[in-house]
Amino acid sequence: MHIAVWKKVVFSLCALFATGWVLYLAYIVFSGHFIDTFTDIALLCFAVYAPLFLGILFLSRCEKQALQKIWKLALYICLAFHCMLLYGLLFRNYYIDVAGTASGVNLVPFRSILFKLHTGTALSHLIYQLFLLVPLALNLLLLYAQFRRPLVYWGCMIAISGLIEFLQFIMRTGYCNIDDILLSMLGCFLLYISWRSLQNGKW
Repeated sequence: MHIAVWKKVVFSLCALFATGWVLYLAYIVFSGHFIDTFTDIALLCFAVYAPLFLGILFLSRCEKQALQKIWKLALYICLAFHCMLLYGLLFRNYYIDVAGTASGVNLVPFRSILFKLHTGTALSHLIYQLFLLVPLALNLLLLYAQFRRPLVYWGCMIAISGLIEFLQFIMRTGYCNIDDILLSMLGCFLLYISWRSLQNGKW
């Protein structure tokens, strides 16, 4: 069964709309007008995901091979969106002092986590950091079969998280914190356990 022309048109328009939002995010990032609140992030995510979801919904009864290609295109759009969002959120022109470390570096595990839990400040940041790399990891799991191997998955995610912290330090655009790596890896661990459970039919 061939895909109806109108369905192709609908998905193409949805993909173009989502791509437009990715390009708009690129403009925001490189023009210096960064995203500051969770509301901004939520609205941008909705603007990208909603049209892609609707487009795929229209094509849900098309040929399996064609649908796989469409899914792949949508995932690549989401991957580009995630990369741009990470850049906008992490590589910003500020230098933060956390838990009394004015140098902008914390290499003591759990120091900033315990500080925030003890003072009750910036708890939302802990949740934010926990799920920061989860969308990127999920995208890579869906796109690349070799990424689903435990060693490849953990090697890549640790390398990405470590590289982010290193670049934030040398570019002086963020706070280099080992606790951010620990929280990000915990989020990636929860994702991977959930993924393997779903693959093995335990859920």
